[in-house]
Parts: sequence; C-alpha cells; structure tokens
Amino acid sequence: MGGVLPFHLAIHNNATPKVLGRLYTYYPVCIKHRDNSGWLPLHYAADNNRIDIIPWLVELYPVALTAKDRGDRTPLDLAEISKHEEASALLKKLMSEEDDVQPQLSAGGYEYYDWAEAYDDDGNVYYYNCAGESTYEYPW
Repeated sequence: MGGVLPFHLAIHNNATPKVLGRLYTYYPVCIKHRDNSGWLPLHYAADNNRIDIIPWLVELYPVALTAKDRGDRTPLDLAEISKHEEASALLKKLMSEEDDVQPQLSAGGYEYYDWAEAYDDDGNVYYYNCAGESTYEYPW
C-alpha cells in the first residue's frame, strides 16, 4: 500500500475527528490525495465504517462519493463488501443528497476539485494540485 498519507493512516487507525481536522488544516490537499490503489480518504472511511467522519469528508470533497479506485470500486462498494451496514446507509443517503455532483474538468484535464487555492509570501493567490503543479492562472 503506497502513496498513503498520514491522513489516510489516521482514518484507518480510528483517529478522532479532532486529530483528522488538525491533519487536514496542515495539508488540505490530503482530502483529494489517492494512494497507489486509488483510494481517497472517503474510501478508507467507508472500508473502516467511520460514520463519524463520512459526512465531513463528503462535505470537503463531494466528488469522492462516486470516485472509483483502481479496482473500479466506489466508497459505497467498499462499505458493502465489508458489510458495514451503517456506512452503506449513510453513503446512500449522502449520494441522494449530492446527486448533482459532476466533476468539472480544467483545460489540463484535472477536475475542478483537484485544485486548491493558496497564497504566496506576497499575498498573491495561486492554485496547486496533488501532482505538485501550481499556477497563478485560474486553472479551470
């Protein structure tokens, strides 16, 4: 299992929402980071029945609800495979509420949600993505 961030491990190891919030504050792009299996943090939460944080993860990155890993599985698929009935029900409910979530692609082929906004030392806004690319141009 490569490409795993501390945020992924914290979800897997049942860290409290406070710890997860702190990790997110330090590295907000972690919410969009996929490990080498293609798992996003929501995949980890679904696989570990983390009903305490699933709504928060969906609020931060709603596209993750329908994101598929390298095995073509969504977070809901993982919850169902693991027989986590509570997580499955919660994900279905959230999917019904977020049924209009569609990725918006930028000119470079990245989804709108793959970009995060930050500021340089001079206060200028710039955008960066999980691939380590950054730009001062509006990327989408």
